Amino acid sequence: MTTIEQLLGLQEQDIRINEIRKVLTDIPERKKLEEARLDDQKAAVAEADDAHKHKQSESKQNELDIQAHKERMAKLRTQQMSLKTNQEFKAMDNEIKSIETEISGVEDREIVLMSELDATGAVLEEKDAVLKDEATRVNADLGEWDSRAAEMEAELKTLQDARDADAALVEEKLFLARYETIIVRKQPAIAPLDNGICGGCHMQLPPYVGHDIRKAQAPVSCNFCARLLYIA
Repeated sequence: MTTIEQLLGLQEQDIRINEIRKVLTDIPERKKLEEARLDDQKAAVAEADDAHKHKQSESKQNELDIQAHKERMAKLRTQQMSLKTNQEFKAMDNEIKSIETEISGVEDREIVLMSELDATGAVLEEKDAVLKDEATRVNADLGEWDSRAAEMEAELKTLQDARDADAALVEEKLFLARYETIIVRKQPAIAPLDNGICGGCHMQLPPYVGHDIRKAQAPVSCNFCARLLYIA
């Protein structure tokens, strides 16, 4: 196997290694995007929960108001029994009736609040169910990304070990050094010279470049892109 053939084999491995590393680097961001899918649902649940709690608070306050009115009315009735004149009795009786009217209004409001409380509770349950369904899907997707990452980590290790072993077999260390310098900046690092045209940058090169490649006395680079060249 010629040195160029060895380097071309390394190049295939290095390109795949680079692809895997790029995916592995992107996976955490992709997982964040998956998790972000829940943000809208979480916000909707929080909003529905706030609305439901607000109605619960209103209903509780309404109950307290009813209780306070009833306690006030009971106190007035007790006081009414000790009144000495019909005029005082009648005046307090009117006040009691006024409180009864207020209680009736507050109780009517309680009926409305109970209906609204049922409605906000139903909305909260619906939003929570949507969130749970989406969370199930997101967790499944995250699991797939984790599985894919594990598989690619294993492939990366296998490829890297094979690549290191193959690199150690390259006897022309000058070619190898030049190749390893280029591959970190450009892929491919080795390109064919076809009819005097560089397969990397597609520029026309002078005829002597082809002659130098055939001599193979030293790494021959493209005059424009600096890639190593071989005859197609």
